Amino acid sequence: MRNFKKVIALVLAVALMMSTFTVAFAAEDTTASKLVTLGLLSDASASSLSAGLTREIGLTMILKDLGYTQADADKAAKAPFTDTKGWVTAWANLAYEKGISKGTTATTFGGSAKLTGDVFLTFALRGLGVTVPATKDAAALAITAGLLPAGSTVPATFTKGDAVVVMFNSLSVVVDAAKKTTLLDKLIAAKVVTEANAVAVGLKAANLQISSITAPNARQVVIAFNKDVNADTITTDNVKVYIGSNAGVTTWAKAVDGKTVTLGLTAAVGQDTDVKVVIKNVEAKSVATDKIAAEVTTTVRMKDVTAPMILSAVATTSKSYVITTSEPLDISSLGYQVISNITIDGVKLVGALALDYAANTVTVTLGSKLAVGDHPIVIDGYKDIVGFAAAKFTGTLSVVADTATPVITSVETVSKDSIKLNFNEPISAIGTITVDTFAITSATASADNKTWTIVLGVGHPLGLASLIKSTVSYIGTTDMEGNTITTDAKTFDFVAADDLVAPTAVVTFDPTTNKVKVVFSELVSAAGTVTVKDKDGATTATGTPTQDLAADSTGKTYMLATGVTAAATYTVELKDSKDASVRTNAITTTKTTLTSIDITAPTVIAVVSKTSYAAGPPVVNGQATVFFSEAMDVASISNLANYLVDLTGGGTTVSLSTISGAAAVAAADAKSVVLTIPGSTYDPDTTTISVLAVKDAAGTYDVADFNVATVVDSAAGALSVSAADATATNKIKVTFGNPMATIDPSEFLVKTVAGVVTLVGVSYELDAAGLVATITLNGNLTTDAEAVNGDTLALVQVAGVNTKDIYGTAAVKANTAVVDKIRPTVSDIAADATSGIDISFSEPVGGAAMTEALLVSDLIIKDADGVVINPTGNIAYSLAGVSKLVTNAAGFDKIVVTGLTAGKTYTVEVVARNVKDLTAFATKNIITAKAATSVTAK
Repeated sequence: MRNFKKVIALVLAVALMMSTFTVAFAAEDTTASKLVTLGLLSDASASSLSAGLTREIGLTMILKDLGYTQADADKAAKAPFTDTKGWVTAWANLAYEKGISKGTTATTFGGSAKLTGDVFLTFALRGLGVTVPATKDAAALAITAGLLPAGSTVPATFTKGDAVVVMFNSLSVVVDAAKKTTLLDKLIAAKVVTEANAVAVGLKAANLQISSITAPNARQVVIAFNKDVNADTITTDNVKVYIGSNAGVTTWAKAVDGKTVTLGLTAAVGQDTDVKVVIKNVEAKSVATDKIAAEVTTTVRMKDVTAPMILSAVATTSKSYVITTSEPLDISSLGYQVISNITIDGVKLVGALALDYAANTVTVTLGSKLAVGDHPIVIDGYKDIVGFAAAKFTGTLSVVADTATPVITSVETVSKDSIKLNFNEPISAIGTITVDTFAITSATASADNKTWTIVLGVGHPLGLASLIKSTVSYIGTTDMEGNTITTDAKTFDFVAADDLVAPTAVVTFDPTTNKVKVVFSELVSAAGTVTVKDKDGATTATGTPTQDLAADSTGKTYMLATGVTAAATYTVELKDSKDASVRTNAITTTKTTLTSIDITAPTVIAVVSKTSYAAGPPVVNGQATVFFSEAMDVASISNLANYLVDLTGGGTTVSLSTISGAAAVAAADAKSVVLTIPGSTYDPDTTTISVLAVKDAAGTYDVADFNVATVVDSAAGALSVSAADATATNKIKVTFGNPMATIDPSEFLVKTVAGVVTLVGVSYELDAAGLVATITLNGNLTTDAEAVNGDTLALVQVAGVNTKDIYGTAAVKANTAVVDKIRPTVSDIAADATSGIDISFSEPVGGAAMTEALLVSDLIIKDADGVVINPTGNIAYSLAGVSKLVTNAAGFDKIVVTGLTAGKTYTVEVVARNVKDLTAFATKNIITAKAATSVTAK
């Protein structure tokens, strides 16, 4: 076995023994210096490193290496040691608290005692969570853990320099197997070590970064990264290319070569044209968590000053060859025809052209075979996209005799339902394929026809047995030369790729549709269920998201329509998702708080006369107010060029920017703008104003809604209340016909049908559009929105004096019936006096449509072992203490679950699915879910 001193010397790049450690550790690139850079070691001097270790020094080194600080030591509970003094006491307390050292005796720490290598390794292993049995060799455990190289022995004299090597090696030890987190990762996450310093000492590679983006020719964008990238994350969702001022995204094909990604564009770029590239969520090849997460936007200019070169022409079969060029040529993919720019054996042949703008290749498929042997080829007359001519190319196509039938060289696992077959040559016909004796569903060829993606038969995915062996059988498979497997099917055994890691998902609102967008880390076999709830806990959408291949060709992106309102907060839950691996690993249920996006274009609500023109003296310029449906971008509504005025209504329009003395002043809330329009011909009900390129605060606009001539009104329409909904016992949501400017909550009165005022508003919240005011009352309605002093339906009356819309119109006095939209709740879950568990509701629920089966589906009752109890047939119903049937039209306000064992503890949970109140509101109000409550049955 190698001597441990030699191992240390190798790690430190010093091939010297103990006497020369002084020189080694004085070097800037030594292990000790790296620990100093990381902030885990304070003294890297030669004299310090060559010194022997005491228990107090060694334990403090280990604790600091684990990320503990002086503050942690100061907070540690007092250990039973009686022999510690000064600074040693706090660190000894911490070592005792963390279970790393229990002292030399029950009451002594022995800090000044010599520390041997075996004991130091024992302490280091304990710090990393490794149990060291009394009879176990610490060095052997340290080798297994990665603290020492294989074959190491512990020297008799153990120095601080020896300890430094162990500390440095410990940084690469995995301390969380599930997350594959190393001690260094943990220290970086705790901000004990900076990522920059970890990169500086070579323990961590620099994060994935974009090194450069160029547009070297008219058909390509080349992106260079600082490390190899995961080709699967180069998707049209993650990488977008815009040409010039074009608002539309240009599609592309990709070629990934390690750190370099070449995008072959579907549209040519004009010379000296800007290309905007937007990149996000591109991952490094080695570590998925190392990625460019935030959106990066770069603009480059296409400048092609180089003539193209034809680099090679190589025969792939007797009927095909590939031309490789330095950049894309100005050629279109063509069907079979005479190729006028290429001669073979001095003859222009019939062939079809297929171009790969990303790989710089042109694949030519001939109409007839070339004979075995060499064929001179001349390529001439081609240019690149901007018109630079390629020099004539002269070469030789060497066609090799091929009489062998094709064979599979490897199989790749795509998912449990799909595999890729890699052949040794291009295939013209796939023939008959079976996997584990089962017929496949489909087979799709790659561009070079050498790789075929196989979809397995329905009901016959790769099972766990495929992790040991699966077999592909193929017959009738034909290569480009016509060689066919006609008898005795060939087989290829493979082992499916194993995957023990559950998928992860990034959940967002799609910025153009407000749909829930779920991007999985890998392909999934079950997208799971998405539930969207608003800030009050009401479910706005639930269902299984659908795959969106248009947004992401890799198939990892899914969408679900939500029906959310703009700029509101929602909780989005994703559960029951499973990956597409053989093991179908399930995703952990995730809840994400998201704010929906304003994708609704603003509209012009009205254009109202503020002041008509009056000839002097004094001269008063005309003013009109334009009201918008939401807060607008101030710069756009203040721009005079965005308004066209027809002063006479006769069809002659002028820009407000051309009228001397005109002005546009935005309101403080940016929901309106006052336009000053000088001129004696200004006249309400005749003059029209057209609003042009204005946008809302989120940058949204709708061209179709604007540039419409709107007559300036002399007065606004009447203000009305269209709905009054009780959303809680002390809140009524009032919906107005016009956006509101001022609300006086005291003008909102709740009355009985007889006209008795029972409650009054004391405060309010107005929504962003100004159309909905939620009024908080000075008392409570009943849970079914009845008046507190009787059983007549409550009414709300708005006495309009101070409550006005944006036009200054006061609210009219009118009674509006209050609709019950208060969700019932579970008011209590408790042990029944004699027979089981009572579940009480805040108001009558159920009704004639309720059945016991529907009710039971909303109840989750479990015993102490977590076994679900089905209470069907053991439920009694009551209303105000009177027994009722479940189908009783008057509903029930309490149920008693019987059939349980007295004295045993159960958990009762109510989910929001079927139980609703008895309101006349068309869709009724579904109950609010109740978290699991522990109850002991009587």
